[in-house]
Amino acid sequence: MFAYVEKKMIRKRKNGTSIVAVLLLLTIFSIQETVMASFVMNKNTKVFFRPSSFTHGLSRGKNRKLYSASPSSTTATILVGGASVAGQDPDRAGKVNQDRYFHFEYYIEEEGEDQQILHVLGVMDGHGRQGHLLTEFLKDQMPKVIQEELRNQLLDVPKSGRHFESAIEHALSTSFSEVQALAERTADVPAFRSGSTCVVCIVDDKNGFVISANVGDSMAILGQWLTESIEVTKLTIPTVASRNDERNRVNEVMSINKDNGARIDSMGNLWFGPVGVAMTRALGDSALRKAGLISNPEISLHRTDASQNAAVLLGTDGIFDVMSAELALDYIKNLGENHRDETVDNIADSAALQLVLKSRELWQNGLPIEVKIDDSTCVLFSRFMTPGECIRA
Repeated sequence: MFAYVEKKMIRKRKNGTSIVAVLLLLTIFSIQETVMASFVMNKNTKVFFRPSSFTHGLSRGKNRKLYSASPSSTTATILVGGASVAGQDPDRAGKVNQDRYFHFEYYIEEEGEDQQILHVLGVMDGHGRQGHLLTEFLKDQMPKVIQEELRNQLLDVPKSGRHFESAIEHALSTSFSEVQALAERTADVPAFRSGSTCVVCIVDDKNGFVISANVGDSMAILGQWLTESIEVTKLTIPTVASRNDERNRVNEVMSINKDNGARIDSMGNLWFGPVGVAMTRALGDSALRKAGLISNPEISLHRTDASQNAAVLLGTDGIFDVMSAELALDYIKNLGENHRDETVDNIADSAALQLVLKSRELWQNGLPIEVKIDDSTCVLFSRFMTPGECIRA
């Protein structure tokens, strides 16, 4: 049901291993784990892009220890992972999972300074008959485009401050436009009558901010654990016609194209002739441009407290239609407590899997019959502060 990607260390056999076999294993390991594209940004700066293992189901997270705001007393353990579970539809045998997700790390290094990492996470929820083909394309292409745009936009920009943040915002906005254009001109990508939500978050834990880009009704939330409570922040707002600002924007476009069947129905769906969708922004869905649907993302920036346990959670509506942000965060709040007893590769993925399986349980609602269940997908970034010497792994 799920696709697992295992990371294995290469160990030398006691009875000897052939040189050819060793070289082959080392080559595979190098390709999957250690090969990074390095780009010279300026005289003293290099950027490294390490692609993660993108899979239909699970993608392995990382366990890293970074300097916290108080390096003499605490260490921040960073965990990243995700999971996706297909839904079901009694009226559609063989329903496929149209959700996808990705995560990767973007490295910035300057001579004489600590390594800086941008954590990039994304989720997509496809719609239309071939929405799964579009989201598969987006899962593959969006990380590549974001990486290239970050490289271009961060050229000669300081590693902190408003100019740095603005460059990342611009990189995200441009990436959505570039991917939309790429999808439209790729013959085997169904970008006309199929579409997808897309939420992307870039987490800079060192500088203490999250920048989000969003089209559609998938969501991203931030949880920061205080002494006795949790502070929940919605990083994105669904782009739907029930929002007055989105409805007004769409109506301006529709006023020009009413004669061609552009309309909003009583349920808030956008229509252009026989083609309809339940959102005002999406990737793909080129058929609905004259109805006011656009691919431009809404961009937001939120500050984080580097001294607190925190999590950034991105999820499709298969999760957030059946559980609150607080309930979703409950499944990852204890993620860091037992991380020393787990392998590096499965901690965050395990929490993500628990979350999507819980959402499926809530969709079933205890009924003894087969019910309609939406695809459920999430990807998460977690930071847990632990006392002790500050180390770097």
